Amino acid sequence: DTVFWNGTHMDSERVRANIQEGARNGLKRLFLSGGEPTIHPDFIKFVRLGKDLGYEQIVTITNGRMFFYEEFATKSIRAGLSEVIFSLNSHDAKTHDALVGVKGAYDQVVAGVAHVRRLGCPFRMNVVVTAKNYHQLPEMVAAFHAMGALSATFLQLVPNDRDWERSRDIIYYETELARPYVRGALDRA
Repeated sequence: DTVFWNGTHMDSERVRANIQEGARNGLKRLFLSGGEPTIHPDFIKFVRLGKDLGYEQIVTITNGRMFFYEEFATKSIRAGLSEVIFSLNSHDAKTHDALVGVKGAYDQVVAGVAHVRRLGCPFRMNVVVTAKNYHQLPEMVAAFHAMGALSATFLQLVPNDRDWERSRDIIYYETELARPYVRGALDRA
């Protein structure tokens, strides 16, 4: 979220303290999210700490681009990462890349998905539904299933003030327009 992210990472000691507090309180699932958690310089150390503290599940919600690097994927899963939730906003490169504003992002995510799958780590998909992709929902379900995803979650876009003014005519849509595509996705599921 460009409105709130200032280019810095949460202090590592604060993250460690939060992970330790959760373990002391008996939590069993650790979610590493963000911003983009995988670009934090201590991401793998946080995963390892969660494992060492006995979390039963260690999950990250990610744009998936770091998993393009096989070494990163391998180290993360060996450290204890037990599930990845990839944010993939389309089953085709053109749409996904346009929505995230990075040419080649789709190919990086798909390669990351392949690495995670090969390493035996379960994964899911998150999709932010917009005017640019709601008509693709049935095809996304089929594509994500073919990739090996356990499930897909379709998230309704929630505007913030800056995004609303900047892009209301580009990415926001009348939700009623998506009804037949949602039904098609449910049929495919």
